[in-house]
Amino acid sequence: MGTGMMVGMNTALSIFAGSLFSWGVIGPILTRTGSASGLAIGDDSEKWKPLMTFASMNLKDPVGNPSPRYWLLWPGVLLMVAVSVVEVLCQREIFRHSASIAVRGVGVAAHAVFKKLGRTPPKALERFARNDMDDVDEFDDHSHEIKPWMWMVGLFASIVVTCASARAQWGMPIGMTIVSIIIAVLFTLLAILSTGMTDMTPLTAVSKSSQLVLGGMTRNGQYDKASAETLNSIGGLVAAGVANQATDLTADFRIGFLLRTPPRAQWIAQGIGSLAAIFLAPAIFLLFAQAYPCILDVSSESCAYSAPSATAWRAATIAATSPTLPIPRSSGIFAICLAVLGSLTTVVKYFYFVGPRQKYRNYLPNWMGFGVMMVVPQPCIGLAVLIGAILSKVWEKFRPRSHNDYLFAVIAGMISGEGVGGIFNAILAIAGVSAGTTVGCPAGMC
Repeated sequence: MGTGMMVGMNTALSIFAGSLFSWGVIGPILTRTGSASGLAIGDDSEKWKPLMTFASMNLKDPVGNPSPRYWLLWPGVLLMVAVSVVEVLCQREIFRHSASIAVRGVGVAAHAVFKKLGRTPPKALERFARNDMDDVDEFDDHSHEIKPWMWMVGLFASIVVTCASARAQWGMPIGMTIVSIIIAVLFTLLAILSTGMTDMTPLTAVSKSSQLVLGGMTRNGQYDKASAETLNSIGGLVAAGVANQATDLTADFRIGFLLRTPPRAQWIAQGIGSLAAIFLAPAIFLLFAQAYPCILDVSSESCAYSAPSATAWRAATIAATSPTLPIPRSSGIFAICLAVLGSLTTVVKYFYFVGPRQKYRNYLPNWMGFGVMMVVPQPCIGLAVLIGAILSKVWEKFRPRSHNDYLFAVIAGMISGEGVGGIFNAILAIAGVSAGTTVGCPAGMC
């Protein structure tokens, strides 16, 4: 509900529509026509023996006899990838700024080289240097500046550690790791600009583009299926991780700049926080994995955490590395049609709904939210998000001042409270403490 209060009505309605369309319309149609089927998971009792799940990913014949979840997975993933890519391509300003920044960077670097050699730079390079100095209002105290060696040392160390760890832990060739890093660098600038202009980070496009390239590198027969899938996932993770961290860091420093925070102090603080997170994030994951082993069990039919993003990554990895696509024909056709519809809608949004017509953009669906709910087999999430958005809208209508003052505090409390509560529940689960009730849970599976 906290997420629904934050995202607004358009996104909330799109998420709810995605869950309703997927699990209230398409799913029943698939089972009715025999295009997909459920899996019996009931116990031996007469009451629960007929119980079935339609969200299984543990299938003997996923192409010929898929579950509704597996069938819906491919349209959802392709829709998110297509819309994410088209969103970036429609940002003409992104490419113009990218070209401008690249040219300016080359000009400034060339100017510095001339100065180092003791030669007079050409007038064109002098102009680049002046523009670079005049772009932002820097701090008068240059002791707060971040020196080049401060980030270059970290950059070099991160590349070396990435190559070494990927090689040692997963047997990933150094050349393949370097390719992943190069792809990440190429896409990161676009990701930063896209985040700044649209508030949407195209991590899906970045990671899946990297996976497609690496998929071609692992199809030479040198790797078995399991190794190819592992290397493909790691390569996509490297590209997505670089883009994600770069966009987060840029947003953080933008806020710091607006608040007049000394850059070097913020740099050091974020470095300390990142160092702590390196150990904290895996520790929290191991905590949840121990409390809920089903997280790492693909054959599990019931789990407190469905990990929809992991499911989408797994699907993209299989598609990128398999010689033949393991996709039901009807699902593939529907995926293409839905991706075309989402892409055309996005193009119309950026090229037709402009100027006086821009107000109509609010009536177009958020295809990313719609696609996510095709991957998530929990329709209750869409309903909860919609309820949160409605509560926020009603609150804003009748108490606009308090809404403006306290909305984000309430949202932060709800979201962080759920996170802290989840960690507390995981600790109790590991300790073997059982409490609560399973009333309303089919076969006591909750």
